[in-house]
Amino acid sequence: MAETLPAPQLARTIAGSIAAQLRAEITSGQIPAGEKLRQNELAKRFGVSSTPVREAIAQLRIEGLVSFEPQRGATVFKPSVAQVREQYLIRIELEALAIRQAAEVFTPHDAPALEAILAELAVCADPARTVELNNQFHTGLYGLSGMHQLAALINNLRVSSSAYLQIYASTNSASPRIAQEHQNILDACKNNDPEAADQAIRSHLGASLEHITAALDSAGQ
Repeated sequence: MAETLPAPQLARTIAGSIAAQLRAEITSGQIPAGEKLRQNELAKRFGVSSTPVREAIAQLRIEGLVSFEPQRGATVFKPSVAQVREQYLIRIELEALAIRQAAEVFTPHDAPALEAILAELAVCADPARTVELNNQFHTGLYGLSGMHQLAALINNLRVSSSAYLQIYASTNSASPRIAQEHQNILDACKNNDPEAADQAIRSHLGASLEHITAALDSAGQ
């Protein structure tokens, strides 16, 4: 006989599933920045009451993917150029620290899994999968640093960046330049060269920052 979950736990499970679906659609650009999330429409779409939808939206607000204004309600977060630049400047310093530590301890056994990610990423044309693979590559490297608090902090910042990372992924899927940037980062780690790894990650994140801010500038944000 199948186990029946208590109502509160079942509601949390449904809310988590809805949050995961909305998260994927936001990061892939299917739900664009600035779009309003109407609870009644979402409840009808997912075939649930408004309660799990409200909880899912609350989770996405915590992650920074959704904002709330009294007059407009919940909308997909639409960052300003200043907000993007500030977060990237923080990320660059933290990720540079993590990659230097990872490069020092990198072993040949660490390479195959990361190389497999890059092989798929280099030919990926799906923005949502591109974001996912990109995060797998970076978090995989930072996890090797042994600095677990730093890796967790970086991951939190990367999650909150997902609201505008779609701008980058949607126009740069399978980009040869990005593929080369990722390869440069991995090669520096394989060579146990912290300085080269530092330079490679700063160049990579700096290019991402300039692309996103240029896209936002052109949109008048």
